[in-house]
Order: sequence, then C-alpha cells, then structure tokens
Amino acid sequence: MKQRIYKSLCITALLALILSTLASQVLYFRFYDKQTDENLMLQTDALCAGINEVSEEGRSRVTDFLEDYLGDTRQSKNIHLRITLVDAADGVVLYDSEGNTETMDSHLDRREIEETMTKGSGQAVRLSKTLGRNTHYAAMLTNDKQYVIRLGMETSNIIGIFLRILPAILAIMALLFLLATQMATRLTHQIVAPLDSMAEKIQKMDTPTLELSDEEVYEELRPFVNSVKQSQQVREEFSANVSHELKTPLTSISGFAELMKDGMVVDAAHVREFSTTIYNESQRLLALIDDIMHLSRLEAGIETEQEPVNLYLLSEMVIQRLRDKAEKYQVSIDLTGGSAEVTGVRTNIEEMIYNLIDNSIKYNHPDGHVYVICEGKAITVQDDGIGIPEEDLNRVWERFFRVDKSHSRAIGGTGLGLSIVKHVAELHHAKVDISSQLNHGTKITITFPK
Repeated sequence: MKQRIYKSLCITALLALILSTLASQVLYFRFYDKQTDENLMLQTDALCAGINEVSEEGRSRVTDFLEDYLGDTRQSKNIHLRITLVDAADGVVLYDSEGNTETMDSHLDRREIEETMTKGSGQAVRLSKTLGRNTHYAAMLTNDKQYVIRLGMETSNIIGIFLRILPAILAIMALLFLLATQMATRLTHQIVAPLDSMAEKIQKMDTPTLELSDEEVYEELRPFVNSVKQSQQVREEFSANVSHELKTPLTSISGFAELMKDGMVVDAAHVREFSTTIYNESQRLLALIDDIMHLSRLEAGIETEQEPVNLYLLSEMVIQRLRDKAEKYQVSIDLTGGSAEVTGVRTNIEEMIYNLIDNSIKYNHPDGHVYVICEGKAITVQDDGIGIPEEDLNRVWERFFRVDKSHSRAIGGTGLGLSIVKHVAELHHAKVDISSQLNHGTKITITFPK
C-alpha cells in the first residue's frame, strides 16, 4: 500500500507540474500576443500621424518620411519593422521596406486592409514561413483616405517561445519533481502511519477493547473504527454467551453423571430422573451447537443454490413437524392464504419458518393460537402469547437475548432462533416487520422482494 500511495503522489505531482507549466505558457503567450498587437497599433498610429502631415507634399515625400522613420526605429529601438504603403483606391503597393513593389499583387484582399477600409484601422496575425514565428500586422487609413499605412513585425509564436525556454523549463521541473518526491515520501509516511497503527491494534483483538485516539486515525475512518469496535464487542459478547450457554448444560450433565458414577444414586426413580435430565441437557446442548453452526454459515454468507420455494406448502410441512409440540403446549395452529412462491435457499427458509412458528408455540398460553398467513411474497406468523415489551423489540434479533430468561430456560430455548430468522431474511433481501404487545401476542411478517 505504501508503494501505491507513493507512486500515486509522485504521478500526481508530475502531472500537476506539466499541466501548470503548459497553462502558464498559454497565459504568458496570450499576454505577450496582446501586448505586441497594442504596441504595433500605437506605432502605426504615430506613423500615420506623421504621414498625414507630409502627404500634401506628394508621394515621394511620404516615401522619404517612411525611410527616415524606419532607420530611426531600427537604431533606437532595435526593432525590425516592415513598413508597407498601399494605395487606398486600388490596393496597389506603393512602398514596401522589404519587398519589390512591382511584383506584388493588390493588397485589398488582405484581412487587415479590408478591416481598415471599413473601420479605419485593422489588425491580423499570419503564420510566418519560419518555424515557430508569427507576423503581426497593424494598418491604418490616412486622414485624406488616400493611403493605408501598414506595419508588420515578426515575433515568436507559442511553439517558438516554448522551444526557446524548454531547457530552463526542464531544469526547473526536474528540481520541483525532486522536491515533490521528497514530500511524497513524507506524506506517505504520515498517511500510512495511522493505518499501520490501527491495523496493528486490530490484529491484537484478544485485548478487551480496541482503543484509538483521535490523533491515531483520520476522521473519515472513524465510522470504520467504530464498526470494528462494535464487531469486537459483539464477538466478545457472543463468546461470553456461548461459554455460558455451553457451560450450563455441561455442568448439569457432569454433576448428575458423577453422582451416578460414584454410586450415590441407587433408587431406580432417581436414576430415571437423573438420566432424563442428562438426556434433556445433552439434547439442548446439541440444539445449541447446531444453531451456532447454522448461524455461523449464514453470517459467512456461504452461497447455496437458490430455487423456487412455495411458502404455503413449506409452512404446511413445518406445521406438521410441530404438531406434537403444539399439542403438548395446548396451542392450536391455523394456516391460511394461498400459493406464495419466492426464490431462495429452501433449507434456510424452512429453518426460518420453523423458528417463527416454534417461538409462537413456546411463548404462548395454554389454549393459545398461532396464525400462519401466506400471501403474495410474504409470510406472517402471529400469536396471542405472552408478547414482548416495547423496549425489547429491537433486541429480540440479538444472539442469546431472551425477554424472559426463566421461561426460556424452562422450555429449552437456545436464544438464537430469531437471530437466525433475521440472517435468513437478510440473505434473501427480505424485509422484516415485528409488532408486539405484552400479554397480547406477537406478529412477525417476512416480505420477500418481487
């Protein structure tokens, strides 16, 4: 992970350097281009003002004036300008500081000349024959509308500027990238250090609690840390509950077996009583282990092939299996509704329905009723039993949670039934609704997705 973070930071820094360099070059060139056009237009305006003063003396006087201006400009400003004088009437070139006017075509179709004839002044930029160079033109119409004076100046374009300063750019980028790699190393350590600390403490989960200070973990990871702490707490509670639930029947089995082994129980009735207790506790122990293993498989999310399951027919089969228990508890079971077909893991759904109906039987009154209703994609199990206090409704899905512990132990419950129901529902993306009233019964509805 450290290498990935380090590489990501270095690549980000390199891309930032390249993009910022290119952006700065574009911005600089635009400013440079704008300044060139403005300066060239100012010079054209000044030159045009001079021509306006001498134009009445004839074209030769205008030509002499342009030659003098060109020489003064090159000496004082060290700027290479191209001056062109165009006849405004037909576009014939009357004077050009760098070319033979006799071989030149009419300039009326030049963009800067066209704009000047319309607006009084105009500008244009054309790519020069030299690589990396542009030629800027500025033109202006004289007051008597007889001449168009045009100035041209060759400058470096963005490619030329970039190539000219490329060595310096590469040197600066290399230096900045070197600094960036040093900062990336430091940042990588700062980023990974809290994660390493957290990972180390998570690996030491045998400790009672996972403690991380605010300085040891990022705020964005705080929900994850809290989730880890909660998972740790659940695991610790689960371990404690499992130990307790296993120890209770084992203690009874061991105690009664020791009495019988040492010959302290000779009466046949007592032997039968103790043997029955040992059998019942061992059955309770087997049921508990079976539920724990089943719950572990559900939590692990082990994929099992799904198939069409008819909730009504499956409920009918479960009710038949529980018929003797219902008669023992003097509870009647009614199944209503019709064909309700869903897609799921048949054995898991059967276990879920079994636990719901089994709980409604065990936590009921003599002459009580259990109603199983299958409609559409939902199954509802309702009873008129002892009910659940409102403050405990959200906790009934917890492993080993019992509303009435004494009653649960008397009927041999493992405390895992509704937890299995919840996990089976989650496995099938089903919605669970529960409502209950103390001493009036409980209603649980499982609705499968369409």
